Amino acid sequence: MGLYSDVLLTVDYDRTLTDPEGNIPQRNLEAIRYFMDNGGAFTVNTGRSLPLSADILRSVPMNAPFLCYNGSLTIQDGVILDQHT
Repeated sequence: MGLYSDVLLTVDYDRTLTDPEGNIPQRNLEAIRYFMDNGGAFTVNTGRSLPLSADILRSVPMNAPFLCYNGSLTIQDGVILDQHT
């Protein structure tokens, strides 16, 4: 059991995880890795569509299902877990 083993952290992508220019600061990536290395479950949520989320899926480490379309689609490892129209 890690320090954060009972914690799920989800964060909005645009201008919350990223800076105003749309880049993810290195310190944010380091904090995510630290959190996950210490047992935390981490994911990103966004209002973006799945096709527009490709850069998020490539660049952000996650160990919990990704939430897009404002939570209407839940996906993990390329598999749709839940979907609402």
